[in-house]
Amino acid sequence: MIVIFSSQCQKNAIAKTSRVLDSFANRIGTSTWKTVITQEGLLAVKKLLRKTASKNTAVACHVIHGRSSMELLWIVGKRNCFNKEGIIPVALTQNKILSTSWENDWNFHPLIQALVALSALFHDVGKANKAFQKKLIARSKTVQDPLRHEWVSCLIVVALVRQGGNSDIGFLGLLENNAYSIPALMTTIEGIGKEESPFQDIPDFCFYIIWLILGHHKLAKGADAAEWKTYHLSDLNSFKKMLKNNWGYCSEELPTKGLLFPQGLVLGSKAWAAQTSKWAKKAIATLPLFNDALEAQTFRPILLYSRLCLMFGDHSFSSTGADENWKDPLGLYANTDSEKKLKQH
Repeated sequence: MIVIFSSQCQKNAIAKTSRVLDSFANRIGTSTWKTVITQEGLLAVKKLLRKTASKNTAVACHVIHGRSSMELLWIVGKRNCFNKEGIIPVALTQNKILSTSWENDWNFHPLIQALVALSALFHDVGKANKAFQKKLIARSKTVQDPLRHEWVSCLIVVALVRQGGNSDIGFLGLLENNAYSIPALMTTIEGIGKEESPFQDIPDFCFYIIWLILGHHKLAKGADAAEWKTYHLSDLNSFKKMLKNNWGYCSEELPTKGLLFPQGLVLGSKAWAAQTSKWAKKAIATLPLFNDALEAQTFRPILLYSRLCLMFGDHSFSSTGADENWKDPLGLYANTDSEKKLKQH
């Protein structure tokens, strides 16, 4: 068999160990030896090393299997000079890394991060509509919106997708470069709101963002949901066509009443645009992973975890107080406190 000896000896143990290993193997580095040896010869080396060992001795022996694998056979002397595979550490850290193995061992983790981050950035942009802002300022009893803010947020995403050429890469590239036109958005959103099925042509990655936004308070539920117990949905595109504003998102016959934005959109915020650009760039890098998830049909758990993260983050942040140092040039608000006073921008 072919073996490699690695020495981490110190002081006088260096010379003692070197004399033993030089007798049995060829030196291939300052403290590394390699040789072809029998089992009996290897036992003799181990016995001699133990005989000359001191508190400064540390020698690891690996056997080579084939061309690409290596196995630790034994260590003589200080075991803490090597890890459990006999590898020698080359750096130290004071960071707590005990949980990194189980926190970062899932291939789809970056994809979930990108989906949640972009959904979080867009999930409340629909609150900029006139009806919602008027409801917050009125401080009166809760009045149902003509269109729920989740639906309005999704219509804004649809308008951006169309500016990006109706493709995932076009939409994400638009966000990464902040190349969208807010005036153009303002003029197209109302028309999109009148469409019966505004999501039917949306590409898949963008649609998953839309699905997360729609579900960050409650899941969509059609009026005839009771009839669906035996309904088989053949593909995602069929669902895109079925999803309409009467699935719990519209309270009036004229949904465009909730599509007026006299104070503008948060897309004009430099802070918002910077974060969106950052996460769009990361999302572009995850598109191959996204395609793998589609092919492996693992999107049900991915969306489940993503929605959990989005909802938990939303509830957690909304429960905190308003940031008094936050600069908001538009004067838009997201919520009120327990006394119905305006809280977070």
